[in-house]
Amino acid sequence: MIGWRGNIPRSSKGKYSARIAWLIRAPRCIILQSHTAGRPQQKANCMSRDLIAHNRPVYDDLHPRVYGTAAGLVGWFVLSAWILFDRQSEVELSLMFVTVLLFVAVLLPWLLSQIWRRYDHRHDPHARPIPFGEWRRGEFAVWGSTINSSHATIDMLLPLAAVAFGLTAIGIVFLICASLAP
Repeated sequence: MIGWRGNIPRSSKGKYSARIAWLIRAPRCIILQSHTAGRPQQKANCMSRDLIAHNRPVYDDLHPRVYGTAAGLVGWFVLSAWILFDRQSEVELSLMFVTVLLFVAVLLPWLLSQIWRRYDHRHDPHARPIPFGEWRRGEFAVWGSTINSSHATIDMLLPLAAVAFGLTAIGIVFLICASLAP
């Protein structure tokens, strides 16, 4: 059963405009009633009056630390592939192709960002470098909307981290199985 918390004051029961004013000022809490183990329980879920977080800066580019972390995770992937899967000329050519592919995948966006930074005249550059903590508490512009900057960071780095650490785990299991084989 769902209901609104609180009662309309008696002084405003006959006045339509006073009822609307009271509803606007009333805390928006939904009372949820459930019956577990034969006993009714009530729980109130209150909504915030602020639907939009105010005074949070909106950034349209990722922080340089995020790019550095992404490059570090790609480097981790390449190193773990070479260290854990190199079998002296059996897979060396394949590892070389993977290394070149990932090197180009990191190098091209970095070069494009350097060119963009040099010739971007849309807005003035920041007067000072933005600290990572301040950037993390802000918003990140995505198409026509914004998301929390820390969520944007997680969305970008989580697949890279999963691949890098997953390959490392698979390589460790591979080495353990290879050492135990007769």
